[in-house]
Amino acid sequence: MPTTTTSPVKDYFGNIAKAVSTTFSAWTTASRHIFTRSATVQYPREKSELPDRTRHRLHVVIEDCIGCLQCERACPVDCIKIDTIKSPKDVDLGKASSGNPINFWLPSFTIDMAKCCYCALCTYPCPTECIVMTPNYEFSSGEITDHVYQFSQMSEEEIAEAERLVEEDRKKKAEEKRRKAEEEAKKKAEEEAKKEAGEERAEDSSETQDDQEGEA
Repeated sequence: MPTTTTSPVKDYFGNIAKAVSTTFSAWTTASRHIFTRSATVQYPREKSELPDRTRHRLHVVIEDCIGCLQCERACPVDCIKIDTIKSPKDVDLGKASSGNPINFWLPSFTIDMAKCCYCALCTYPCPTECIVMTPNYEFSSGEITDHVYQFSQMSEEEIAEAERLVEEDRKKKAEEKRRKAEEEAKKKAEEEAKKEAGEERAEDSSETQDDQEGEA
């Protein structure tokens, strides 16, 4: 069986030629980029400018939230959870910056950014535009619970006071309803008594007239 042999000297100089050729090719490629602008960014010392309408972390201006729950209903992944307490009519909670009246306390307003799909569907139906997508993308964490953000500013004492006002209003309405029912029942009883008295007078008058006709 024929075999091929190569000269060691030929292999030696061939390897040298290949090394020189490879080095020259690499230098040629690198030299084309020496004086060109770098496409990389030295993050975190340098940061790229984000395009308009970039969707990242959600933020809520809680002072302008009116508790309409539109954002919670619009969220396709249920990452928004809102608890509300309806305020009594005689309690003024003010207005949002848009002019919309605020009729609800907000004991809790949480957004779980670990579930968020960054669709921004929650931002469109908000009547006061208090929920927005921000360009803040630097909120990574080793704990998934750190991605649950609480925007409510109510303390436990404020929540308890709100619940007390609501309970007082409920009792007041129940008492007014009871008193109104008693007044209506009393009025109805008086009307029935007057009606019965009228019927009795009519019967007495009829009997007197019959007696007079009989005597005649």
